[in-house]
Amino acid sequence: MCAAVNLRLHKFASNSKVVLEAMPVEDRSEDLKDQDLRHDVLPVQCSLGTYWCIESDTIGFRIELKDKPLTRRGILSTVCSVYDPLGIVAPVILV
Repeated sequence: MCAAVNLRLHKFASNSKVVLEAMPVEDRSEDLKDQDLRHDVLPVQCSLGTYWCIESDTIGFRIELKDKPLTRRGILSTVCSVYDPLGIVAPVILV
């Protein structure tokens, strides 16, 4: 389907080393081009404010805590300051 519209897919990343070995090196993500897939630990990829640890297949966030008061307003301000396009961190309930 991609060949029909002359679309070349590139910058692949996968948590499966078998899939990465099947890809040509020039089509891999920049972080994975120089990796020895048999010995090196796979790097962490950053996309849309989330951090994907390829090795453990987990998604993480980096939060920089500012000096906010430990009140409802301060906690919600800190939570809302995290760029979270997938809506994983956003559902917070304060009793």
